Amino acid sequence: MSYTPTPSTQRSLLRHLGLKALAITTVGAAIALLDATGASAATTALPHTATPIVTPTIPQVTVNFAGEPYFDHTQYIIGVKEGFFSNVGITLAPNGTGIIAPNDQDDPIFASGRVQVMSASAQLFMPAVNTLPKFKLFAVADLFQGYAILGRPHHGLKSYAQFRAQGLSPRAAIVATMSQMKGQRFGYPAEAAIKGFIDLAFSDAGMTLAQVHSVVAPDPETTALMESGRIDFQVGGVPSHLTLQEAGFVPILTSGDLASAAQPSPTSTALQAVFNDGWVAPDSWLKGHMDTALRMLSVDWRINQFIHDHPQAASAIQTPFLNSVAGTKFTNDLAPRVVYRDLDPFLTFAQQKAIFQDPRNPFEVQYLIGSAIQLYVHNGTYKPGEYTWRDFTDADQLYAAMVQYQRQTQVDLAKAAVRMRSLSGAEARTVSSLISRAKQLYADLDFFDAARFAGAAAA
Repeated sequence: MSYTPTPSTQRSLLRHLGLKALAITTVGAAIALLDATGASAATTALPHTATPIVTPTIPQVTVNFAGEPYFDHTQYIIGVKEGFFSNVGITLAPNGTGIIAPNDQDDPIFASGRVQVMSASAQLFMPAVNTLPKFKLFAVADLFQGYAILGRPHHGLKSYAQFRAQGLSPRAAIVATMSQMKGQRFGYPAEAAIKGFIDLAFSDAGMTLAQVHSVVAPDPETTALMESGRIDFQVGGVPSHLTLQEAGFVPILTSGDLASAAQPSPTSTALQAVFNDGWVAPDSWLKGHMDTALRMLSVDWRINQFIHDHPQAASAIQTPFLNSVAGTKFTNDLAPRVVYRDLDPFLTFAQQKAIFQDPRNPFEVQYLIGSAIQLYVHNGTYKPGEYTWRDFTDADQLYAAMVQYQRQTQVDLAKAAVRMRSLSGAEARTVSSLISRAKQLYADLDFFDAARFAGAAAA
């Protein structure tokens, strides 16, 4: 799939690269460069030059950052504790860990300019687009599918999965599942993203909220009401979901259930039940700090890979931090068993190719955001044609740019290896050091800086 950045993103990307490879503006061109130079670079010695070798540096920068008190917005602490941020010269402010934004303060904090990057989703900010600075989701962390309607235990309830196992079609299973709620007490918060899941579940079942007794209250209150038996069903954020599920309450319908029949299209309403969490920044910050954004993207991937490879170790870092900022009491075994596997699967660099460069994948980013736009058009928040998915994310463009740097690093490392044959003494030691540094950055998924060091070694 060809990568063509928007003009503003392209200018920002090219401004900071400083390499001859920066003139490459498509993945196709990068592949052509590999085809043209990859084979010969391994066999043709470069002429010796007396030009001084310039060693790149990675600047030290501070990013004002905000997370949220949830599993899908505190994984960044893994990058802090494991040194992933510091490895690329980034310090989160304040206090090296940023701030935690209460859920009802996301919009005001982002709008205030107090933070430069916030852990959020495009869908979280989309309803308030007219009151916020223009923004982009530039780094994807996970596929959030953690909303669930939970019922009280020992009441003979059946889940969507159980109805499907009995042979019901997806739509019939949704109808049967939701019908169990008719006339019952249903607690949920006023949060826009959760309301979207609720509206979709009721719509797919051919029901309305008028057919239940609604109790609209914050998650802690509805969780307490469920535990005391004063409501029969509840949906909230992941913390309340996990608290109730661990206490024996039964998830009868999840956002993953609703999305299971989704089609690869922005008009697929089933996709409105899921979305990508990640890191969001104002357009103005991204324009002036594209190099930092690319380095943060590499940290995002390192965190996700660490969670994938070492879930227990990841949880041992993240869970105590989440408990300290959210007042929860989750045990370290919960995230590997439920969160990382089912509710918030974090996507590695390799896995993200499917959400950016596979139009057959229903969960490609353009479809997820496109379906949310359709939701807001339907409810009157947006006018038809007022926004496109491109207005809310550049993540696919930054991903494709990093793929270019990955490939350029491979080309220049091959050239540098050939160059080493004609060098000796201090020059050889310098180029060898550049090669080693490029390889380490490459292994750390910082393809941007890997290309800079490899380019210097090959120059």
